[in-house]
Amino acid sequence: MNRLLSLLFCSILFGLMHSCTSNGIKDTESFDWSSIPEPIYLKGDSISFDEILLMPTRIVVIDSFLLTKNRNVERFFHIYNLNTKKKVGERIPFGIGPKEMLDPVWLIMPDSNLAVFDRNKRQMNIYRKSLLLTCDTVSPLKHISFDYQLMNPVVLPGVGILSSNLQTEDKKFIAVDFDGKKINEFGEYPNDYKGKTLYEKSVTFMGDIAVKPDGSRWVMTHKPTDMLEIYDNKLNLLKRLQGPDQNVPDLKEENGRIQRKGRAAKEAYFFPIATTDCFYVLYDGREYDVKSPTRYLRDKLLVFDWEGNPIKYYQLSEPILHFSIDIKQQILYGVSDYPEFHIVAFPMQ
Repeated sequence: MNRLLSLLFCSILFGLMHSCTSNGIKDTESFDWSSIPEPIYLKGDSISFDEILLMPTRIVVIDSFLLTKNRNVERFFHIYNLNTKKKVGERIPFGIGPKEMLDPVWLIMPDSNLAVFDRNKRQMNIYRKSLLLTCDTVSPLKHISFDYQLMNPVVLPGVGILSSNLQTEDKKFIAVDFDGKKINEFGEYPNDYKGKTLYEKSVTFMGDIAVKPDGSRWVMTHKPTDMLEIYDNKLNLLKRLQGPDQNVPDLKEENGRIQRKGRAAKEAYFFPIATTDCFYVLYDGREYDVKSPTRYLRDKLLVFDWEGNPIKYYQLSEPILHFSIDIKQQILYGVSDYPEFHIVAFPMQ
């Protein structure tokens, strides 16, 4: 398992997946740029806070607070009040202790709680959201340890925790309960890939999951190939789409290593955000260039309804590496590291 994780992380960093064929995946509904509305230009402006930003790589808006996940810090999460532009605290210390983590990510929950998951420790803490945002020292309501490796977990109301599956070659996803026990493995790979190895499938179909607030729908968006999959809360696949470029990585596992074939492929979808009516996702569309300082920055935001129809295309005035949306205020917040780390606000009205 450690070998698989190392492979996946290296694939992200060095672009092992970025070779392709241009024929697309056979058992999908395809669409192209002609199906996407004309772009809406969003002008962004940098936000200044009372304290200098460090190295944020992820952000999320919760109520009137902006949480950032930072690298090379004593406490991972830094919290800012968006109304006052003041830093109000830091949370989740680095370390191996009971309240410490090595690489935390937050999971949005459908109630008044917020989960924090550490992939390296295979552990999750659930906190009262209001206390985590406002109290310097807060203890978790619940601590969960997992027997299974979860790559991109999300909370699906009424079901449990979902993630891409690294345990079997046959099923794409794993569902576990809030005691850390497996519920089931589910989700079929496209027919063309059923004979591929676990390594080949895991790299080809790497991506992220976003859940509709009521849990009735969820989407898996893929990074190496421009494929979208929409599921219901019964874990049934409703629609599998590919577009707008129909690029597919051409990878082969040889002697325990992933070998790339063919020409360089285009990057695809990153970091979806789900709302009641639609989901937003960053789209790249460029060939991966490991030497480019802006290779992780993207300026295209595509919006789809829950039937998989592209309904909007936002062209951002500057590229970002991660984003969140304040739905009430209709402001998109993005984080960029070029030429230095900063937060950008894009009014969407």
